[in-house]
Amino acid sequence: MAEMLTPVGQKKMNWHVALIYFILWLVAIMDLFNGLVGVFGVQAAPTADGGIGFALHTYPDMTHPQVFILDGVFLLLMSMYAVFVRFQLAGFKRRAPVYLMILFLLNVAESVAFTAALYALVPDMVAANIERGSNPLVSTAVNAAVSLVTAGLTWIYYQRRKELFTK
Repeated sequence: MAEMLTPVGQKKMNWHVALIYFILWLVAIMDLFNGLVGVFGVQAAPTADGGIGFALHTYPDMTHPQVFILDGVFLLLMSMYAVFVRFQLAGFKRRAPVYLMILFLLNVAESVAFTAALYALVPDMVAANIERGSNPLVSTAVNAAVSLVTAGLTWIYYQRRKELFTK
């Protein structure tokens, strides 16, 4: 029996397939959910048992819930952008890898901006949470580091396959 060999010029596209069929859809769904939560103020509203929502429980001195609404609107826009990027990548459009890098950078920018807003609006409560072991700065730094490393590796991946993106 003859063994089936992959032609020398053909490159595997496993990461590309994972991005367009799973990862970008998951990102869009998560951003959509978090955006709706932010826009409708679910995290800042009273709970069914008479308690307060997550954000006000964590930051009870929060007098500016607009930051959650603005973050929610931005996340809704990012959700739509993730779907747009997915279809650009699936169609092998020329600028699709650049759009994907912009998505990674927007993720970092959203996280940093939201954390900065929390530090600006409720610094005492953030400091109290840090003392209890819940530091939003650490989670933001980890999110940024993972996003930037993933963006860098993905950029290298698509640079090696740039001849495929010609449409």
